[in-house]
Amino acid sequence: MLKIKVKANSITNLTDARYFAAREVTWMGFCLDPASEDYIAPQKVSAICEWLDSVKIVGEFPLADPLEILETAEQLNLNAVQVHRFTDLDDLNELQRRIPVIQEMVVATDEDPAALADWMANRASLVEAFLLDFGKNRISWPDNPGWQEWLKTTCKKHPVVLNMDFQPDELPEILNALPLYGLAVQGGEEEKTGIKSFDELDSLLELLELSEEHAVE
Repeated sequence: MLKIKVKANSITNLTDARYFAAREVTWMGFCLDPASEDYIAPQKVSAICEWLDSVKIVGEFPLADPLEILETAEQLNLNAVQVHRFTDLDDLNELQRRIPVIQEMVVATDEDPAALADWMANRASLVEAFLLDFGKNRISWPDNPGWQEWLKTTCKKHPVVLNMDFQPDELPEILNALPLYGLAVQGGEEEKTGIKSFDELDSLLELLELSEEHAVE
């Protein structure tokens, strides 16, 4: 079992899904935006989920109408939905009355930390967690002490799922510095159907393993 919650982002194949389920991640995300390169058809999501147990299924909707999101959530029996930073407050309110919401924020290299803090404060009552994605813009842990300090404060105020570039051996420092709600990780393409290497993920997740009596629920 793991020290903190882990979300596996944008699963596209059964090999990844079964791997992350075996590693006991909390959430498994499937991108349901047809315009995304990570898109997976709802029928395939259903087929993959038949193999899974004891993991929360998250539908990732970068841009979508709340009604469409809720219809898909019911169709796939989703446990939560993940929405884009530009999902407005009215839509968040409509969604959170029906299903837990994770709101994603892809952090830009020129992001204003104070403005981001205000953005989160305005939405805090409407979401289960914020997924702060520093990785897409290659914002890494060791090279950004300013963001480190901001995260130390922010993680005390809000449930943060962190997606950031770092090496596995930097993880203990991050966990000691930040009271994280969770950590986001990424799978990848299969080398062949059912075959791929998980060496880097193994190194990372092994550092998160904890004895059962102290693991997160």
